[in-house]
Amino acid sequence: MEPIEILKPTNEFNAHLKLEANSRIIFSGRYGIGKTYFLRKFFESDNKNYFPIFLSPVNYSLASTEDIFNLIKYDVLGKIIDESKLSIKEPEFVTSNDALIEIGKKFAGSILKKLAPKISNGFEVLRQSENLGNEYRDLIAAGKPSAEEIELIKFEDKIGTHFLFEEDFITQKIRESLAKIFLDGKKETVLIIDDIDRLDAEHVFRLFNIFSAHLHVEDLTQNKFGFSKVVFVCDVENLKKMFACKYGEGVDFTGFIDKFYTHQIFIFENLEGVKKQVQKYFSTYERTFSVHRQDLTNFHAQLAFELIDLLWHNHKLNLRAIKKILSLDVSKWPAFSKLNRGYRIDPIMPIVELLSWIIGSQAEFIQYLHNVANNLERKVPKEKSYVFENVHAVVADCLLFAFPNDMKGKHSKVVLDTPCEYEISDKSRELQIKFVGAPPFDDRHVVWLLIKILE
Repeated sequence: MEPIEILKPTNEFNAHLKLEANSRIIFSGRYGIGKTYFLRKFFESDNKNYFPIFLSPVNYSLASTEDIFNLIKYDVLGKIIDESKLSIKEPEFVTSNDALIEIGKKFAGSILKKLAPKISNGFEVLRQSENLGNEYRDLIAAGKPSAEEIELIKFEDKIGTHFLFEEDFITQKIRESLAKIFLDGKKETVLIIDDIDRLDAEHVFRLFNIFSAHLHVEDLTQNKFGFSKVVFVCDVENLKKMFACKYGEGVDFTGFIDKFYTHQIFIFENLEGVKKQVQKYFSTYERTFSVHRQDLTNFHAQLAFELIDLLWHNHKLNLRAIKKILSLDVSKWPAFSKLNRGYRIDPIMPIVELLSWIIGSQAEFIQYLHNVANNLERKVPKEKSYVFENVHAVVADCLLFAFPNDMKGKHSKVVLDTPCEYEISDKSRELQIKFVGAPPFDDRHVVWLLIKILE
């Protein structure tokens, strides 16, 4: 299968990344639309300007909050090592005398403190050894701390080492390595958190809260580890539903989510690229239908493309389902039952069966059509939809299946509040409908008739 063209969204996302101080980005698109495919292609093609690191939180779903942060560090560090970008200082030569002095500095103070009570002038011994241990020099110089001060020091140590604020060796090495990548190669470092909404609600918001807590403590415009940009990949509409379910309908979702993007949410769509690829696929195979499939015609190719386009535009068909078609030779499509009603070649049912197979079942296809119908109803009368190139021809073929007993003579019907008169004739062993006048049909009428046929 040829790759789907991504030129338009590439230009749009490139412009979005270059917005001033755009350090945090929500990259939103419906499930199965091709977000991961696009992002990987985008950063592969622009490896001179960006150093991307992809993380998949699905791998963290069973971990504790603290473990999740450690796993993130592990994955980030692993990517840096894979790219041979780890910042490691050259080792300094150390003599045995230097080593003994360093060990003495570290341990002499604590040893002398334990020995002091057993020495007649222990306090003086400790004063003279203040240059051997920094931890006790300040303590002795300031005098013995009170019980309250000791408790405060313990609390400070406990909070200071908590994972939410830690700056341990690994964190420092990641920060140093990312800074080196930026300085040496003039590349912006980008952390991409992919497939966030594939987790359940509990884990989704725990993950967001972790990243919220890890915004740079001193400067809220900076990201943890010093990444130039962090991209959160999800479907914002799904997040809204999860948020309302977890916290309640009245809780402000905007106030929660706006800290994770700097400018505005980037909405990913690639309608043009997908449409072009599907159209190319069907136009290529319509020339071979007579060889490979006796049950299909050029009309079927056009109708299949138009229905897929309609479902795609109304967010009821995702890229994975479309790839299921594009990856197959037409000869591998399932066999279609012949339910023609006076036709040599059935004009509608093969495509109905094809789409039911692509989507999963006829029941699911019906549900998709109901959702599309509701979508289209909301557009009328302001914005009518005209996906079908010859909507009257499609309506005509659907009428013969929607009203199977009306096979002869002149008829008057009301199709979705639209009156129409038509005559049925039999030419070349094919039933044909001729409308009297030009009824104002649009895509809604096709969808309504398909639902009637299937139900």
